[in-house]
Amino acid sequence: IDTEVSCDLEITQISDKIMKSDTYNKALLFTNITGKKYPLLINAFGSDKRMNMALEVDNLESIAKDITNFIDLSNYKGIPKQIKEIPSLARLYFSFPTKINLRKAPCQEVIEEPNLDEMPILKCWPEDGGPFFTLPLVFTKDPEDGTQNIGMYSLQVYDEKTTGMHW
Repeated sequence: IDTEVSCDLEITQISDKIMKSDTYNKALLFTNITGKKYPLLINAFGSDKRMNMALEVDNLESIAKDITNFIDLSNYKGIPKQIKEIPSLARLYFSFPTKINLRKAPCQEVIEEPNLDEMPILKCWPEDGGPFFTLPLVFTKDPEDGTQNIGMYSLQVYDEKTTGMHW
């Protein structure tokens, strides 16, 4: 969508109409957002085909079967069953992120001062307190024992560098 649109309710309204129409599974790329530096992609995973591509499976049911298989402890009773499960367990092992040298990571090649005002963050409802990141991955670390967590929480944007987390 190349027509100029606003992050303040307009993108949400357009997206809502599309999602509720007969073409609900269309992904929408907004390329001309008032006052924003970056484009915005919405509904990227809105079809079974795109979800399957993202998860590298032929169908979503195969993931459910894999999870059921992983948690069924009877699959691991006895040496022959354990040996049989090695390929599945190896796949699980390689699904975890690997540690890299953060000082040399590709994401460090371009460094900019953070400025949330440049990003297309949506205000979705008229009575919202402002724009929100909806369902972002939020990485936290316990300051005492170092335990890490990843969760999805709404983040309200307060200014160009500050958000508040809603649990």
